[in-house]
Amino acid sequence: MSGNTEREPAGVTARASERGAATRTALLSAAREAFLTSGFVEAGVTDIVSRAEASVGSLYHHFSGKADLYLTLFEEFQERQARRTRQAVHTARAAGEDDPVRLFVAGA
Repeated sequence: MSGNTEREPAGVTARASERGAATRTALLSAAREAFLTSGFVEAGVTDIVSRAEASVGSLYHHFSGKADLYLTLFEEFQERQARRTRQAVHTARAAGEDDPVRLFVAGA
């Protein structure tokens, strides 16, 4: 078999991965801001990438489009809510609460 089998040094790959994660985070933050400011329909991809100081290509590298950004933000919100609920129930149990209704209310 022929071809170049050289690999990039681990440090180069790690930096690229960190840049990719930072770009993804910036895009999500910019999308959140754009959706809150303009609403989903009015928020444009060009506005989002401008706010993120990214390119349209980078948006489509990380997400399939504006709807994917929105769904990712929603899923992250749901995950945070679930963690808060678990923590609240755990805290109530640790304080001695064992009534299921009160635990439900604590989690809500």
